[in-house]
Amino acid sequence: MISREISKNYNFLKPKIISSLIRLGKNFDGGYIVSQELIKKSDGLISFGYGNDSSFELDYINITQKEVHIYDYTYNIIILTKVLFKYFRRFLTFRKKKEDVIYHYKILKTYFKILQNKNISFFQKRVTRLKKEKIDVNIQEIFNKFRNNNLVLKCDIEGAEYEIVEDLLLHKNQICMMIFEFHWIDKKKYLFLEKIKKIQENFSIIHIHGNNHFNFLEDGSNIPIILEITFANNKYLTLDKESNSLPLFYPIKNLDQPCTPIKEDLYFHFN
Repeated sequence: MISREISKNYNFLKPKIISSLIRLGKNFDGGYIVSQELIKKSDGLISFGYGNDSSFELDYINITQKEVHIYDYTYNIIILTKVLFKYFRRFLTFRKKKEDVIYHYKILKTYFKILQNKNISFFQKRVTRLKKEKIDVNIQEIFNKFRNNNLVLKCDIEGAEYEIVEDLLLHKNQICMMIFEFHWIDKKKYLFLEKIKKIQENFSIIHIHGNNHFNFLEDGSNIPIILEITFANNKYLTLDKESNSLPLFYPIKNLDQPCTPIKEDLYFHFN
């Protein structure tokens, strides 16, 4: 295992050291590192992107018993049922294994459980800055459904995150913590840097992790192509300046997990 040093030009990505970091969500892909203190203080969770995995949201409910709103336009009962029957037909004609059918049955079963959970509201909507179609929903409409002022936001929407950052920051006083998965930084590097600096006007990075489905940028920066970043609202942070001058190494043992277990995690550090 070799740890790459993040270029000093990108030291603004260095997280602030806080205590009480915990992992919410399952092992490997789907879990994120958050502040336990802010989770307990929060009044609700807004989650963009379901992706067959509600482990983060369910862990949040187990700790807080608070309301969760999930937005994902790619999932509904009809779609998942059609997929299940497609795999079942292919199993009958020996083109798919029994395990494939069981896997898609479990996806459908989990989705039913989500819909039946009294703490969860599932919206089959596409989160976007400008509404162009009936299926679209904008940030203002999303926050209108929550009148609380201590919300956690999780965003994993496969590259569409960049276009909604400014709209989210209009609601900065309602958000105590944000968890983003930033995609395709190799293709959107300058857009990524612009959005990070905009967020940092009101929020501080408290954790960072590379998604090991992909590698590092090839420009000498040693930034992973996909980054999971947790931000805390500055109004909730008390920072130790001395401790934040120390080198930081990622991933953090016994806290972070590789997104895929079949590849080595992405090791990097800040000096």
